[in-house]
Amino acid sequence: MAPPRLRILAAGSFEALRQRMIEQGVAAAQLKFPHTTEDRHWLDGLRVEQEVQLQE
Repeated sequence: MAPPRLRILAAGSFEALRQRMIEQGVAAAQLKFPHTTEDRHWLDGLRVEQEVQLQE
């Protein structure tokens, strides 16, 4: 398994992810955002301001 990465996203990213999930049919009251994910496409379309990766 690769070491974890921390990605700091641009302002407005939370709202963009929230809207994306609502459009996929998730009820607004049921939204849950993962703190970690192996889905490499989770952040598609969002601007990463900074990324920190631990060395192996």
